[in-house]
Amino acid sequence: MSLIIYVVGPPASGKTTLVRQFLYMKSNILINSPKITLSAMKQSLIKDDKPTKFPICAAGHYSGNKFDGADTIPISQIHKTIKYMVKNDFWDAEYTFLDGDKLASMKLRHFFSLFETVCIYLDISMETHIERAAKRKSKQNLTWVKGRFTKARRFYETFPENKRLRLNADKMTTEEMFKASEDFLYPHWSKLNSARKKEEAHNGKTVKI
Repeated sequence: MSLIIYVVGPPASGKTTLVRQFLYMKSNILINSPKITLSAMKQSLIKDDKPTKFPICAAGHYSGNKFDGADTIPISQIHKTIKYMVKNDFWDAEYTFLDGDKLASMKLRHFFSLFETVCIYLDISMETHIERAAKRKSKQNLTWVKGRFTKARRFYETFPENKRLRLNADKMTTEEMFKASEDFLYPHWSKLNSARKKEEAHNGKTVKI
């Protein structure tokens, strides 16, 4: 069973950039219909076991373009994408990433209620957003942006304290946020993996190591 990881935050907070840190981009397999990325895990993330063939699954395409991740999924395809991931058991991925505003909905939270889910929240100030948006030549409506700030924070707050991580994206570098995220996620994955092994052993299945 995969660990479901929401990565949320205001526009230009670095959500997609953070997810990319977990991917071994050269290994990425892009499924086109619906849009899903399967990737090998960076060597530094491999802990106790040999990873599965594609230990990272992520909604949307991560190809190194300016707009990656959930930004590549049309609104009309969101539920089809999520159902397809579940139908394929996330391709036995260790981590499944759902990044961005489109996927941060309570409807999807309820859909994943039987899965282990956690949330990483990238917190930035409006000043930082405006500065980054200017560099990206983004012209998003400020009222809409303020709504995204509120939505991301409220979504994050629906998670229990032990299943959420807030990162100060104003002050932390991408590398620092990646390390903090890795340290946060590994205990959750380890616990989930132990439970999976016990279940497989109980059912008489061969445990993959």
